[in-house]
This record gives sequence, C-alpha cells and structure tokens, in this order.
Amino acid sequence: MSGWFGGKDSSSSSSGGGGGGRPNRGRSTEEILQEEMQKLQVLEGIKNLNSITERCFEVCVNNFRTRKLESSEESCFKKCFEKHIKISLRMQKTFQESQLIQQQQLQEKENKDFSL
Repeated sequence: MSGWFGGKDSSSSSSGGGGGGRPNRGRSTEEILQEEMQKLQVLEGIKNLNSITERCFEVCVNNFRTRKLESSEESCFKKCFEKHIKISLRMQKTFQESQLIQQQQLQEKENKDFSL
C-alpha cells in the first residue's frame, strides 16, 4: 500500500522512497510536499463526500420497507446533496481567494522591505 494511509509502499526503497513508488532522488522537497498535499486533498474530498451523503441520507430517507427510494426521498436527497456540494465548493473558492490575497500581501510586504 502506498503512503496514502501512512503505510509504506512496497516499491519504496529505504533510501528515500516516496509515495507511489517514485524515489525521492532528483525531486525537490517542494515537489514531494506538493504531492503529499494533493493526496491529503483527495482524502479530504472523499471524507467530505461521505459526510454529505451520510447527512442527506439521515435527513431524507425514512422508509426502509422497500428496496428503492420513494420519489420524495430521492428528490430530497438530490436537493440536499446539491446544496451541500454548492456550499462546499463556495467555501473552497473563498478559502483559495483568501490564500491568494494573503500571498499577495506577503509578497508586497517583502518587496517593500527589500526596497528599504
């Protein structure tokens, strides 16, 4: 198993193997960090989808007498899921925008300090 869940990839060498079996030699720390951050983002996305699904299921599905969802349950679930996805995407966009603004402010401060 790769480094996704903290396990060691069988193709990693003890002399600096990275997740996915790619050796760290020739890769910068920043590249390795970026790859690990992407893995964490994927895991967080999966957790978020599971959480939304569970929440909407608890709210919308009440009848367990049949194998299929009733049309009202299906409609409720779809609306609930879409609402939570829209909110999640908006929060992600807002976070990314705030990060960009912070980076720009930091860069401006560094440029100002450098010119003094």
